[in-house]
Amino acid sequence: MRLSELKRETAAILSRNTDVESPSGEAALLLEAFLGITRVRQLMRPDDEINEDDSALILEKAAQRANHIPMAYITGHKEFWGLDFLVNENVLIPRPDTETLVEEALKEIRPGYRVLDMCTGSGAIGISVKASSEAEVTLSDISPEALRTAGENSRRLVNGTCRLILSDLFSAIDGIFDMILTNPPYLTSEWVESVTDEVRKEPLLALLDRDEDGLGIIREIIGQSPSHLTPGGILMIECDYRQTHDCVIILKNTGFEDIRIISDLSGRERVVRGTYHA
Repeated sequence: MRLSELKRETAAILSRNTDVESPSGEAALLLEAFLGITRVRQLMRPDDEINEDDSALILEKAAQRANHIPMAYITGHKEFWGLDFLVNENVLIPRPDTETLVEEALKEIRPGYRVLDMCTGSGAIGISVKASSEAEVTLSDISPEALRTAGENSRRLVNGTCRLILSDLFSAIDGIFDMILTNPPYLTSEWVESVTDEVRKEPLLALLDRDEDGLGIIREIIGQSPSHLTPGGILMIECDYRQTHDCVIILKNTGFEDIRIISDLSGRERVVRGTYHA
């Protein structure tokens, strides 16, 4: 099959998924990711012959995408903070909005800061912090599979310099930290019903909170954080814009001060931070 024909057939399959904004663009991505055919070659050499096995592979991947499998799970990679993270069905796909949490953390981190990335998933938050600072970073997660992925990303991206802890929130955390960062599960069961088919392919363990308001895990993290923060330690939480003001109240009631809400690049409230001075 000629390259141009394969690309056209791939785009036609991808168009069955109405969430795909650019079938031709994603077709080009699949060709590059799995066959190493660059965008330039796709444009300059459309008559190149692609063998049967390679053509079948691309059409198979396109069919997976048409079935709402996220592209990041198909390719196994996702860019975040300028780094190439390995991802799979055991971890949430890092999203650009979460870079707000990394950016805000880096504004306050000093050399030697001890930083905990709780509910780390792929390790995107903590590893990005480690790659851009002189902090000592610990990654924790309840999922062994997620923690293995985070560990592999740590080895690939920061020479394995992040500490890994398998822990249900603070249950196995024994250290004291200058900063705790977390993007915990915070969707309600009602909100999960309204997410896209693609988001439904991501692990519910990392998405769904146990309480009706989506704040159960956040309440537990805020309530237990003071025991694991140095005096003047900082807690930063990513949550839904519908929860930020409730997070502020919980932080105040727990004794946190210097509380602020930070918006992402789109102007939507994304991160809540507080300092514990006790």
